[in-house]
Amino acid sequence: QAHREAAARDAVARNRADAAASLELGRVLRRAGKLDAALTELRRGSTLANARAHAVPLARELAKVHLDQQQHAPALAACRKLATLPGGASLSHACAAEAHMLHKRASEAAPEIAKALALTPGLYEARVVQGYVRWQDGALAEAEQSFRDAASSAPQRTEAWLGLGRFLLATSRKPQAVEAFEKAVAADGDDPDALFALGANVTSSERATALLRQAVTGRPTFGAAHASLGEALSALGRLHEAEQEARAALQCTGVDPDWHSLLGEILLRRGMADEAMKSAEAALRLVSNHARAKLLQADAWSSRGDIDLAIEAWQVSFGLARTNPAPLVHGALGCLANNRPTTAKAFA
Repeated sequence: QAHREAAARDAVARNRADAAASLELGRVLRRAGKLDAALTELRRGSTLANARAHAVPLARELAKVHLDQQQHAPALAACRKLATLPGGASLSHACAAEAHMLHKRASEAAPEIAKALALTPGLYEARVVQGYVRWQDGALAEAEQSFRDAASSAPQRTEAWLGLGRFLLATSRKPQAVEAFEKAVAADGDDPDALFALGANVTSSERATALLRQAVTGRPTFGAAHASLGEALSALGRLHEAEQEARAALQCTGVDPDWHSLLGEILLRRGMADEAMKSAEAALRLVSNHARAKLLQADAWSSRGDIDLAIEAWQVSFGLARTNPAPLVHGALGCLANNRPTTAKAFA
């Protein structure tokens, strides 16, 4: 990624009046998660004398930046602008459908998809977003078919493979999901989204570490990838590195309570119960009924010898996620360690 960005910046520096160079730099910056910088460059490129020859891809890339920023109104406005450009009508409708799906507005996205496909049958972008719309509407077989149709029409692109993989993962078909993510990485081995999707779901912690390391190198602001890398490193016992990645995740936007819990679990394994408790409390401030954070809190109390508080928290944690046996196991072991054999039997 650093090499790509350097090359793109060098191309712009050599010819600042080249809209194609500006477009490429904008794409590289967006992919790296540098969304404000991408927006600035794409807007500059759109004002250049030769911008007309690249008007559709420039407008589309601007819309993608707003979509990545989760900004519905600016994204929709940028999508609508595509309709005013020669050859941009069908892409405008597909883009507008994507914007509506930021707010899960499938009922508004569906007509846009129909218009896009009426203008350009089989349009890749429309098929991909159609998969998400049908998925949300509960038309699962049709959703899967939309993703597969899009993927087969352009196997060298990642979006449909990622959509298919996410769908298969959500419908309890993880092996098939991993196959789809493998195809996404095969299509573009530098795409941080594809690397993250595969790295977060492969069974090998060693391979996960390599994939996720590449993802965060390509997009240093990718909080979820930093957290997943922390999980993989923790599983390998590389706690210092795992702590670094958990802390990196917490410096990114969109912090998830799981990231606080991850850091706390690592700190607890390193014997830092008080610091682990602070992480649990930070997670619970975000989501007060977060089962993983409550389990961490219980384990931290147990580590500090506050067994009565720990027992209560283990019970709460299990009540919040009754399919997860971890609170029962931790409770039984913690009670045995604190000379509470009767309570240990109750957890067991």
